[in-house]
Amino acid sequence: MKRFVVFLILFSVFCVGATALRAQDSQTQGEAPEPKMIPLSHQDLKLTGETRQVYEIFLKIALLTDPKSKVSSSPGKTQTRIEQIVDLLTEAAGIASDEGLKRYLQALAADIVKKDLKESSALWMELKDQPLDFFVKYRQKQRRMDPYVIYYDAEATLALQPYRMAADRILDELGVKREYIDNLGRFIAPIQVARLLYAQKVRRFVLMAPSLPVPQKRPGFKLLVLRNVSDAYFEQILKPIGKEVLVGAWAEAASAESFFHFLVLQKICHYVGPVLVNDKSERAQPVAEALGKLLEPLEIVKSHVLAARSVSFLVKEKIMEKEKEKGMLALYVVYLVDKLRRGPGEKALLPYLVQFNILLSKGGIGYDIQKKRFYIDIPAFQKIVQELSSDVLALIQKGNSKAVLKFFDQYQEAPSELEGIFKRLSGLQLDVDIVTPNPLAN
Repeated sequence: MKRFVVFLILFSVFCVGATALRAQDSQTQGEAPEPKMIPLSHQDLKLTGETRQVYEIFLKIALLTDPKSKVSSSPGKTQTRIEQIVDLLTEAAGIASDEGLKRYLQALAADIVKKDLKESSALWMELKDQPLDFFVKYRQKQRRMDPYVIYYDAEATLALQPYRMAADRILDELGVKREYIDNLGRFIAPIQVARLLYAQKVRRFVLMAPSLPVPQKRPGFKLLVLRNVSDAYFEQILKPIGKEVLVGAWAEAASAESFFHFLVLQKICHYVGPVLVNDKSERAQPVAEALGKLLEPLEIVKSHVLAARSVSFLVKEKIMEKEKEKGMLALYVVYLVDKLRRGPGEKALLPYLVQFNILLSKGGIGYDIQKKRFYIDIPAFQKIVQELSSDVLALIQKGNSKAVLKFFDQYQEAPSELEGIFKRLSGLQLDVDIVTPNPLAN
């Protein structure tokens, strides 16, 4: 029986984390017919030797997967796009000196023909210490392949490990029952910081790859934080929002760095919390089973509030510098407003409205009538996120659907203070595509 319960818990941790991460990697998509285009540049990328050769092949493959691109096969050959992709992957495999990369590229060539990426995905999960990477997310419903060429930042990735490993201590501080999980850090997906070099378009700051988790591994996917994508979105969207939402000093505190760290903490905090309902039944019931569709909005609230709460913990543990705290709290408020400007009355945005309303009504956020902008009361803010995170964790633990609905029903009205801000932000486009111009065009 104990073995079964352990398996159930591990499976629940994996499923809840993976499902929530899939749902929240991107900014909410608006309905604007012509999205704002934010281009990324890579003029400072200096690649030589084998890496440069493989990079150029990866770009050619990526362009071949785009049905809008005009490509032709080698002189004297008449080939389909798939055949050209297979030839290029085989060429890249021949150049690769790393045996793991060689096997992966060979398997990917075979999988693309089969339109089944299981074998190559398993090999991709095993790759280590590769600065340059190429992978494909196959979208079966749309019958298309989305290619990604990325470049890893090993130093930035290493710097994030203390955040990931602090999850266990955060869990203990929250007083969440561990059940049979003795090392939460083992179940958090590997987090790698990367620069996006090429994709047809991207609306995600954090990629979950591969598309389908590899069943032989727990977790069977990686979280790739696209630092240049999040930086570009901050500069073009969040920074202008911050100037309209927060009073001067607080607006200046929010930064691209704080956005990057908030994204990472939010993903980690999906894993922090109960996975089994605490009731008197002898049957171990996962919270996902007890709450059904209601778990997803609760997960959104939980991951964001815990990310904000964990900042003071990380500062106390000397994992994060004290001077970053103000920027993290400011960014959190700006992030919520960015979500809500898309339509606070929309059901999908209720989790964000709940967070903002609670912070405002309880004094964590104040409103400057003269400047028509918000400011943050740090002690009150910290107390509120502590209380709110405890309340949300208790709702998840109890698995009571009626209690969850009652919690959300209390905060469905957008505060009047936001109306003027939304008007000032009306000129800022909702729908955004971050694009990577074709580096081979010149």
